[in-house]
Amino acid sequence: MMKFDMEESKRLKEHGIRVAANKRPELLRIARTIAKEIAVSQGTVTADDVAEELRDRALGEMGPAMAAVFKSRDFEWTGLRVMSKQVSNHGRELKVWTTRKQGADHE
Repeated sequence: MMKFDMEESKRLKEHGIRVAANKRPELLRIARTIAKEIAVSQGTVTADDVAEELRDRALGEMGPAMAAVFKSRDFEWTGLRVMSKQVSNHGRELKVWTTRKQGADHE
């Protein structure tokens, strides 16, 4: 039987992100640094931008841990979304992020 429970769905999603991120803490730290660099230089950053840079630097792939990159007080969502360019993402929408302004409210 199919179960519909938004709160449970969110809880399981967050748990999965934490588990994936905890398996690759050093790569997560590097990915966040890359994300900040891109956001500062371009003004915004997406998961595709970070994944491409990780690939270009031969650092590997984040996999499900990519969802944890922007779960940091250093980033804020711009309110925009773009379609992913990664073939494996099948055109999924990605949030567009920027660096959090100094003095901005934190989550």
